[in-house]
Amino acid sequence: MSPQVIARLLPCPLHGLDVPQAKITAWVISAEAAGETNVELAEFGGFQRDRQALAQWLARFAFEFV
Repeated sequence: MSPQVIARLLPCPLHGLDVPQAKITAWVISAEAAGETNVELAEFGGFQRDRQALAQWLARFAFEFV
């Protein structure tokens, strides 16, 4: 399903994590007032310093719900 469809179906912003084995892929989908959909992706390792970087990356979005 495309990010644009997800943004129309669910309240934005949305975020998620994909944690296979060696890396963590984080994504954030947000919708602009004009109807544009923004998707941001970032990849992080599994070490503590990487997880701290992930937490800092997610904190900049100031989610209301987790």
